[in-house]
Amino acid sequence: MERARADLPITRGEWYTLEVAITADTAACRVNGVTLFEHRAASSYHGHVGLWTKADSVTLFTGLTIENS
Repeated sequence: MERARADLPITRGEWYTLEVAITADTAACRVNGVTLFEHRAASSYHGHVGLWTKADSVTLFTGLTIENS
C-alpha cells in the first residue's frame, strides 16, 4: 500500500541526499534539504527502516546513517 508520493525529476549520474525524519507517527521526507511530503500513520513508525527502488532502476546507496534521538 502506497502511503505518500512526490514527483521529483531525477538527473542520471547526480547524487541526492535523502532524509526521513520520524517523530512518533509522522514521517517527513526530504531530498537535498527540501521537504517533499509528510505522512501521518495510524500508529508509531518506531523501529522500522527500509530502502526500496523500482525493479528496472539502477540505484546506489552510500553513507546510510540511522540515528535514534
